[in-house]
Amino acid sequence: MNRKIVITADGSSSIFIPKLDESYHSMHGAIQEADHVFINNGLAYVESEKVRVFELGYGTGLNAILTLVYGLQNGMEIQYDAIDAHPVENKLIERLNYPDLIEGDYKNQFNSMHYSEWDENIEIMKHF
Repeated sequence: MNRKIVITADGSSSIFIPKLDESYHSMHGAIQEADHVFINNGLAYVESEKVRVFELGYGTGLNAILTLVYGLQNGMEIQYDAIDAHPVENKLIERLNYPDLIEGDYKNQFNSMHYSEWDENIEIMKHF
């Protein structure tokens, strides 16, 4: 599948599939969209300190890294499970700029999420 990196309006990257004329995230802003949909109108409503998340279509890992950050900031213990029928190639993962744009240093965690073994429980950080 031919995929390429694009920069969205908020400066964050996304992946675009020319054949389908489809992007993984909103072209108005990948991080902005994920914050609005996945965090502010999803995870922020959870009142438990222990949370299990299942994501169908892991994609770029943007939702996962934002969930990790939110969990740390809010004292949550999160088990995050995700599957993807067409994982993004390493050469594209390496070009995603999310760790550079998210406040804090989460590059190692972002990379660990992508380069960990499939079908294994991996501790990315304590409580995640």
